[in-house]
Amino acid sequence: MPPAGAAVRTGETVTLIVAVTPANLEAPDLVGMSESDAISAIESMGLNATIRYVDGKKAGTVAAQRPVARSAVLLDQTITIEVGRSRPATK
Repeated sequence: MPPAGAAVRTGETVTLIVAVTPANLEAPDLVGMSESDAISAIESMGLNATIRYVDGKKAGTVAAQRPVARSAVLLDQTITIEVGRSRPATK
């Protein structure tokens, strides 16, 4: 491989090494989705999901997410979703 800036003859092979940076993606809007649909959407984009269950929100539905929708995220980044859980019946 010739050094950078060197002249080469016509027909001579030159090897290029290209650095690949992680793809910039946009976080999907998950609020209002079911837990399973949100996880599928996250994983289909090559991202990771973390679930945090919260009281006082509609059970099984995403109430919030971090990072927020349309934020820049990187491939393999984790998105945390807050999902409502049903409260046990009180007596």
